[in-house]
Amino acid sequence: MMTRWESINGQRFEQSLPAAASSVGVLRDLTAFHLAKWGLSGMGIDVLLIVSELATNAITAGGGGAVELRVWGTDDAVIIEVEDSSPVLPHPRVAADDDTSGRGLAIVEILAEEWGARESAAGGKVVWARYGRLKDAV
Repeated sequence: MMTRWESINGQRFEQSLPAAASSVGVLRDLTAFHLAKWGLSGMGIDVLLIVSELATNAITAGGGGAVELRVWGTDDAVIIEVEDSSPVLPHPRVAADDDTSGRGLAIVEILAEEWGARESAAGGKVVWARYGRLKDAV
C-alpha cells in the first residue's frame, strides 16, 4: 500500500543528514523549530519522540549513507517520514527487560495514529508515522 498525504499551508520541510548518532538531535531540533513556526508546539513532545525513534532506527539499521527526514502538516495530522538506504523493512520486536534497545517501533506504535514502511524509489525504505492529534494541539 502506498500512502501519500498532501501538506497544507506550506507546512513541510525535508532534511538529509549523515547516518550518524549526532544527526538524531539535529533532526529533532529542526522538527521542534518547524512545529513552533507552524503554531504546533503543543504536539511537539510526541512528534519529537517519533522523529527520534524513526531516525535512530534508520541510523542503526539503515546501512550507512544518509538519513532523510520529511515532516509536514495535513488538515488533521502531522506526517513524519524517515528514509534510509537499506531495503530491509522494519518489524517491531518485543524487547527483554534488560535490553538496551529494541523498543523504538513499539513507542512509535503507541504514539502514532498509524505507521508503516514502504520501499523507496532509491532502493532503500521509508518508515512513516501519522500523528493525528492536530486538533488537540491547536
